[in-house]
Formats: sequence, structure tokens, C-alpha cells
Amino acid sequence: MSKTPTNNLTLLWMQAQPVVEAYLNSLIRDRAIAEDVLQQVALTCTEKFDEFDTARSFTGWAMGIARNKALQYFQKHGSDRHRFSDKLLGQLADTHERLSDQAQEQREALALCIEKLPPKSLALIKRRYAQDLKPGRIADTLGLSANAVRLALHRIRKALRTCIEQRINEG
Repeated sequence: MSKTPTNNLTLLWMQAQPVVEAYLNSLIRDRAIAEDVLQQVALTCTEKFDEFDTARSFTGWAMGIARNKALQYFQKHGSDRHRFSDKLLGQLADTHERLSDQAQEQREALALCIEKLPPKSLALIKRRYAQDLKPGRIADTLGLSANAVRLALHRIRKALRTCIEQRINEG
């Protein structure tokens, strides 16, 4: 089934929005204003979506729009002594986009590493993070001490970290 342009925009914006939001929040101290600028970015992305080059990164394109909207905000409120230079705004946008890509790579590696966990470790991780149970509560259900659960979780997290690092280093 082919996706309509609106569906494509929605999916692309859902991926880009957290990166754009983090970028704007790093620039604009007032969260309400940052949210207003974010809405302006979303609106501009919607209005200009037919101009988007699908050979490029949508997040990068949206970050460019966010940079421009942030510049417009700072120009309008030029008396703010916390204004960043245009060059710094661009560097921050590039950094946020790069970190977003790294985080996605780490999430993908984590998913693969979790699949490799032994069943008992997987069950323990699910109880802790999917069910949001504290180590003491997990210990009660398993008949273990809370300290034993904490230690097991520590070892599992360490193994996952090692697995993620290996996957990322392998490329």
C-alpha cells in the first residue's frame, strides 16, 4: 500500500520532532516560546513539504527550518543578551542531528542485544523496565533479596552496554 504525502509527512515529522524540539529548547530558555517556535517549524514543514527533496534527510531539512525560525525569533527579540551567533546556531543544529542519528543506532543495537539475552535475564529486564517494578518488588516475586536483584540487573546492563558497543564498532 502506498503512503499518501500527508502520511509520509506525519511519519517523517514524528521522527524529526524530538530532535527539533531538543534543538529549540537548547537555544530558547523559555519553554513556552520554544514550543511556539516548534509549532511554527511544524507549520512551515507542512506548508513547504512539496519542496522537500526526498534524497535528503527530512530531519536535516526540518532542522534548517528550525534554525531559520530561531534566527527570526532572536532578530525580533534582539535585545536579549543571550542571543547566539548564526554560525553557532548552525553548529548546534548539526550536532543535534548527528546525536539523533547516534541515538537511533544505539536503540537499534539495544533491541538486537536484548534479543540475545538468556530467558531469565530477559524476564528480569522486562520486570524492571517494561513493568516498571522496583528491585525490592521483583525480589519479593522471585524469592530473592533486593540486593541480589540489583546486582543481577547491574550485570545485565553491563553486558548490554558491551554488546551495544561491539555492534556499533562493527558498523
